Amino acid sequence: MSGYSKNCFSLSVLNSNGQVITDIKKIANALGETFATVSSETSYPQEFITYKTTEEGKVLKFTTNSNEEYNSDSNLTELKRALDKSRPTSPGPDDIHLNMITHLSVIHL
Repeated sequence: MSGYSKNCFSLSVLNSNGQVITDIKKIANALGETFATVSSETSYPQEFITYKTTEEGKVLKFTTNSNEEYNSDSNLTELKRALDKSRPTSPGPDDIHLNMITHLSVIHL
């Protein structure tokens, strides 16, 4: 089954550093390498790296109790509301489509 996405396109050719790549796996690897390079610390100014290191070294003081709304159990009404707001997209790794879930009977939800 194919999923639905109105913004879907396929990349079949990539020009990476003057090299034309047509193999899909090599394209994926080239894109991954590019993303890794631009995301690495070598792409940031030293001032930012120093700030980042300082901030990441701080201990976060996060205290809460389990009575917060986001800690409560989900209910059927919440699930139905979320399904109503969902749009049909490609299934996840479990291959379950939104249409499969929306056509389930209430006892199976």
